[in-house]
Amino acid sequence: MQYLNIPYDVKNKPALDPGFIPFGVWRKAYLEGADRPFSIAVERENGKMTVLHTFLRGEAFAEANYRYAERTVKFLLWSVGGFRVYLNGDESVIDRIKAAYTPKGERAFDVQFMEDVYEKSFEVLSVSKEDFPEANESAVAAGGHMNGCRIGFDAGGSDRKVSAVIDG
Repeated sequence: MQYLNIPYDVKNKPALDPGFIPFGVWRKAYLEGADRPFSIAVERENGKMTVLHTFLRGEAFAEANYRYAERTVKFLLWSVGGFRVYLNGDESVIDRIKAAYTPKGERAFDVQFMEDVYEKSFEVLSVSKEDFPEANESAVAAGGHMNGCRIGFDAGGSDRKVSAVIDG
């Protein structure tokens, strides 16, 4: 199988959607021939910054390069959140991502959603390698609060479990 001139192999083709392309499978095949550095950083509250250094293919793969970079930006936005995206690498790919992530672009929903969440204007910036931000991550403790009333729910594959607890 091929998508954007990148051959990939899917072990089990989905019967209900034979045209479905699992991004992880395609991404792995795409990266096998990628050697041009491309960096993405997503900024969110309090200066937190998630950074991914990856690679693009040569100019003959312009559509595949854009698709890979745009999907990776979208993945980072929806997995960590953010209101500002920093890009470094192929300027033609960066220009297309900038155009897509505008209030009237193909990713207008993502822009509006992130602006609503962070209450800041969403922007995509092209920055030099020297000015590219460094990762700034920190762990945040979640859960473990046993005071008061708590309800736990597990919608398992074959059964469901519910737990109600008062002060532990």
